[in-house]
Amino acid sequence: MPTEKQLANLAPESSLKHGVRAADGALMHCDRCLVRDTCEASESGGECALEREYVRDRRAAILDLPFIDPVLDGPAVSILVWQETRITRAARYLAAKGELLPGGEQGYLEAQPLDRHLSTLVNSWQRNLQNLGLTPPERRRLTATGEAGPAAQLAQAIRELSQREREEPIDAEFEAADEEAVENGT
Repeated sequence: MPTEKQLANLAPESSLKHGVRAADGALMHCDRCLVRDTCEASESGGECALEREYVRDRRAAILDLPFIDPVLDGPAVSILVWQETRITRAARYLAAKGELLPGGEQGYLEAQPLDRHLSTLVNSWQRNLQNLGLTPPERRRLTATGEAGPAAQLAQAIRELSQREREEPIDAEFEAADEEAVENGT
């Protein structure tokens, strides 16, 4: 059984940990942001409004795709958007601080520690894009198999039509009005 303190930590208002609010995703806390002095949206003690807007809009755009199931794919979409936010943060940091640390007396330069983790994050993001069918090759494959795009819409319409109850055929006699057709038996 969880303790009262553990349950209290799960409440959205108390989820501020290490500068991010976990309930809203991994939003940067403005006081820890590298570009807070030049950001118009920065507010002391607040969270990044730009990231919040991006996360909300990007998540909604992906979940609106016809081949994305909000219930089944929702967690993967949230992780994807969180990865994109982290990649953007890393790029912003490297742009501000440079890709290399200043060296010692001999002028030796060392890569930023973040640079070692960035490729892993980008690779994970690309795998997640592929798993959700959001890369161009995956979209082409899904379209070709009828799982996305116009082919998927057509396949869905065919499935719906095939599931409808079929009407009883009408039994009637017809007479041909065209004499030539009657003579030829067509």
